[in-house]
Amino acid sequence: MNQLSESVGKILEAIQTISEKGQKPAQIVIGQVTIGSQSGLKVRCGGLELAASDIWCNDSMLVGYSPKLEGQLPGSCPDGRTNTPVTKDQLTRNEFALNAGDRVVLATEDWQSFYLLCKVVRL
Repeated sequence: MNQLSESVGKILEAIQTISEKGQKPAQIVIGQVTIGSQSGLKVRCGGLELAASDIWCNDSMLVGYSPKLEGQLPGSCPDGRTNTPVTKDQLTRNEFALNAGDRVVLATEDWQSFYLLCKVVRL
């Protein structure tokens, strides 16, 4: 029978092996948009100035994005009976979602590539 210290050692070795083969946990950071354009996006984050080439962006922020929704869009008329039919590409983004000064949430594993998850606002 193994002693407790031997068992704990084996468990710790197994955990170490698994963690070496696994993915590092991402770090979540807050950034501020300094240039809010799709082609020239720049975000200041953790003392770095990130360029568009450093950032993987959520596609719903891009010009031309369409959620491909179909159905009836209820209106806000006083009678409550107004519905507007919507087809797949009618709800398409006409401008980039970010502007200078916006706060954004980013994730990174290596401080080289950043994943822009969303824009955040104060309530």
